[in-house]
Amino acid sequence: MKISPEGLKELREFVHNEKHSWSFVKTMRMRFETTSAVGLIDEVDAGSKEEAIGRAVRTAHRILSLLKEMGVKFDEVEPSHGIGHLIRGYLHALRLAKGMEVEPKQLFIGMLGGIFHDILGCIMVKRYDENKRAVRHAEGGGIFLHYLGSNVSLSLMERLIGFYGVAAHTHYLKPITVLCEDGVNRESTPYVDLDEFGKPIMCIHLTRWTDRLDVNGPTFFGRHFLTPEESHKDFDGENYYSVKFQNHMNPFPRNEEEIKNSGYKTMREHITMFAKSQNNQSPYGKYDYGIMSEIRDSYTARLLRIISAFDGSEKFSDDQKTALRKKWKQWLIHNIEPNKNTEFVAENLDRMFLSLNNKIKDRWYNVFSVVLQEYAGWAKDMLSAIEDFPEEYFLLPVLGDVRKILY
Repeated sequence: MKISPEGLKELREFVHNEKHSWSFVKTMRMRFETTSAVGLIDEVDAGSKEEAIGRAVRTAHRILSLLKEMGVKFDEVEPSHGIGHLIRGYLHALRLAKGMEVEPKQLFIGMLGGIFHDILGCIMVKRYDENKRAVRHAEGGGIFLHYLGSNVSLSLMERLIGFYGVAAHTHYLKPITVLCEDGVNRESTPYVDLDEFGKPIMCIHLTRWTDRLDVNGPTFFGRHFLTPEESHKDFDGENYYSVKFQNHMNPFPRNEEEIKNSGYKTMREHITMFAKSQNNQSPYGKYDYGIMSEIRDSYTARLLRIISAFDGSEKFSDDQKTALRKKWKQWLIHNIEPNKNTEFVAENLDRMFLSLNNKIKDRWYNVFSVVLQEYAGWAKDMLSAIEDFPEEYFLLPVLGDVRKILY
């Protein structure tokens, strides 16, 4: 593939032509799933934890430089899966790597997947077009990483494993049949995440862990708040449901029957669903251990405190409300998704928010206040956790000093 804007255009066309890209995905899956996962991992070049982390950081530098050469415009990526999510993925990958003991070969691939699992795919495929595609953002990201791999010194085996880890990160639990835009029904089946001995393939789980840490805690509220500007379909682990701003902003609790009969979920309900899945009894968290469990549980505690703020009773003056909305918008723009498009989205969402009735807005002012408090604590913890890494690890092409997102 050419490292140029023309190469990027060709790859997008390939991904969007599901007759071809679906065949590629099936071929790559078959190669991975019919080969010894242990044998594949043995082919990865990383002899120690330090080598794995260093190689992952250097490879991330090179990939970001290549994306710049290809003319990638991060501002065009949907706001909850853009630069902010990429940077937090990078920081979470470092934090997990620092605190856990795992095979270095798995660590290297898992860090790469954790950093690039969403951004590469969302350059290829719009995140909320997935109800009419089988090659979704996860598969598109896997394809992109595979093609970039030959330009960043990944071997064929490393490219195969990297593809699979990124493609598998969305962690679907059951087969899903999709009527695609070309009129063809295609069935997506769950990805294999255990090796031939029944043990977790950690490079896949590390990619998922990194993603899950940004759908937990205060950052997820900001990410998700940016999504309902336009009506779309979202996925709840079982089915797709409609998202419309007015409905999604309903802060009042509903019972299961009311939710089922309405045909939609509110933001409160969507985020509560994620909070309830952050444990070892969930199919998503069943293999969590060590530092992942520690971070996960601290993030979940923050998330639950935020959810409880929907039922808070604090009263704000008009001046306090205006100041809080301004601070919230700046937080979305600077900390959650720092790109030019977010400013437009945040302003539009603020206008939409002002059209809501006062009872709804008053609940949300409580939430805004608690989210910002929890974020301040989260950012302080993150800065402390990563402070021992070399300075050059934080200075990335295109992105600059990634720590600035925390201030």
